[in-house]
Amino acid sequence: MRSTPTHPAGAGRRTALMPSSAVTAPLPGLVDRTVPMSPRTARLPLRRPARTLAACVWTALALAPAALRAQEVQVDTTTGRAAGARPAARMIFYRALTYGSDAYMGPLDVILNKGYAVAQFNNRNRHIFEYDYGTRHVWSSVAHPVENVRRYGGWEKLIREELLPLSLSWRKWKWAPNYVGHVLEGGITYRRLAEWHEAHGVPLPALSAAVVTMGAAVINEMYAHPGYVEGTTATMTDLLFFDPLGILLFAHDGVARIFAERLRGTIWSSQAALTLDGELVNNGNNVILKLPLSPFPSTSIFVRAGLAFTPGVTFHRDSGLDVSVAFGAEGRIQGVDPETGEETPELALGAGLFLDRNGSLLMSVTASEVEHRRLVVNVYPGVIPFAGGRFGAWFLLRDDGAVRFGLSARGALGLGLAAGIGG
Repeated sequence: MRSTPTHPAGAGRRTALMPSSAVTAPLPGLVDRTVPMSPRTARLPLRRPARTLAACVWTALALAPAALRAQEVQVDTTTGRAAGARPAARMIFYRALTYGSDAYMGPLDVILNKGYAVAQFNNRNRHIFEYDYGTRHVWSSVAHPVENVRRYGGWEKLIREELLPLSLSWRKWKWAPNYVGHVLEGGITYRRLAEWHEAHGVPLPALSAAVVTMGAAVINEMYAHPGYVEGTTATMTDLLFFDPLGILLFAHDGVARIFAERLRGTIWSSQAALTLDGELVNNGNNVILKLPLSPFPSTSIFVRAGLAFTPGVTFHRDSGLDVSVAFGAEGRIQGVDPETGEETPELALGAGLFLDRNGSLLMSVTASEVEHRRLVVNVYPGVIPFAGGRFGAWFLLRDDGAVRFGLSARGALGLGLAAGIGG
């Protein structure tokens, strides 16, 4: 998914066509935040079970192999790694650490945080089992490429605006989020998961990780285009070019080491959780870079990018503990043209404080102008000295005073439980 903001941060656009008869109808899956409504009336009736089933199938594919092979983690107290993990020669992004985001991650982390990334927008329906997934849109996008390119305006326009940085106007830089969100973020997500699969004895770790990562990419496009039928070049290029390109690039050890060791790149995801009635809360997937370009000693230029773009500075400590502070923009509302499907997100101010050790995120505090996540605090497994550090916890405050909170756990494959008060 990519879109065109109202100002330069995070340029890009998507086009998706709907029948003209649907122009005046409310968009399924998008909540009109200009009209007050309760969470119950904001939900979408379950009208297309097959589409919801498609998302559940991908989730099952993610869960099954790891659930069969995952082992009880024992801690090597001298290294902080999982005892008995495979040799770390090819572990570049995932280090089998028993604390932080390394301890939290798993296949469901990829499905919920990457696959449902646009649930971070304030006007999205986050009851993911009651959603009008755009399965027909995805099929039309990948099955009819020639027709999609013709409708878009031809191969020259596609190459200039979607594939290569050949346009001088930033409004036409649709290629920018393609490379950041699909190639870079998607590629690192794939590589971390492949290493996690290998460390936990999942058969065919690279292939199974590719299936889960591409499954999350498909869910992302279905969730981003609720009710759409016709295909688009944006979804076509994402699924047929950029997402596979990220997987192919980061399957190569040399590419992975450049980003992991020289640029200190990784993925920091939120501790995604589901309430008992199926609401997805506290999810998000961000690529992290710590660029060695700072003029000050023991510091790096910090970049956090996803549906947010919050640059800042990282302060390095000799103990391996890094403290990063950042300020920038967060995605607030995703506007969708009901006739063309063009997305125009509204951005809001956001800031964050992040503590990590050896690249594994220990704790984060983010604040923003986004109504359903004004303040979010995440504390990852291995930090809280309870039950051997097995559990992580998080807290989320909304603009109307409603609160959401929940738990994650080491070994839970990236799925947490949530509850709330109000809203």
